[in-house]
Amino acid sequence: MTRWSRALPWIALVIVYFVWGSTYLGIRVAVETLPPYLMTGSRWLIAGSLLFALQWLFSKERRALPARPELLRAAKRRGCRTLDGLGMLVNQAAIAFQPACFRANFHHR
Repeated sequence: MTRWSRALPWIALVIVYFVWGSTYLGIRVAVETLPPYLMTGSRWLIAGSLLFALQWLFSKERRALPARPELLRAAKRRGCRTLDGLGMLVNQAAIAFQPACFRANFHHR
């Protein structure tokens, strides 16, 4: 093993450590300043954009991007579900901002 190949996992670990730690700081600031749906949507938009850009830059073969009508048809077919997989978090955030009397009635059905 070369020196670089032994150092690469440690470098990746340090990057994950700082990125993951900054996420908590970002959430703490965002919870105080942004509405829950805007915060959730912006987190997913940023994460999706970063992953798309990284995949686009580092993939060996570059396929053509889908046309706008194709994207709209796909969104319509899927019912424009933008909060898939995140429904519970959004639900909990919405419940957290409701009056206490409604929360008590809501959870004891």
